[in-house]
Amino acid sequence: MLKKGDKAPNFYLKNLENESVSLSNFADKLVLLNFWNTHCEGCIARTPQKNALVEKYGKQGFELVNICLEDAPEACQQIVKENNALGSHLICKGKWAQNLLDSYWITGVAHYTLIDRNGLIIKNRIEPDSIVYYIEKYISVK
Repeated sequence: MLKKGDKAPNFYLKNLENESVSLSNFADKLVLLNFWNTHCEGCIARTPQKNALVEKYGKQGFELVNICLEDAPEACQQIVKENNALGSHLICKGKWAQNLLDSYWITGVAHYTLIDRNGLIIKNRIEPDSIVYYIEKYISVK
């Protein structure tokens, strides 16, 4: 199980423009990883709350990284567009979904992990109601 202070497992995924992105692209930011899939109605329904996080904390060095655990770029892109979902949007291809499921101990979606500006785990498996608490606590920590 990932615990506070562990190095966050890296990834190499594609964004919706088919460009390669890794966790290091978000260095020096407070990163909330949002693991989801296109069949998770709760994941999609929480889009307004996640958008509010980006709008409130984005200029303070916060980054929402939405990781679709399916190789379904068209479905993902449609959901992002229909819901005006903010943040970065990445898609798992090949074995990346299983790698992330294993390394982040994901047992269901939505699954949230907060990573500090040094790439270390603050909290894995954050409950949706606790996300703001953790962001507020760590947003100003450099």
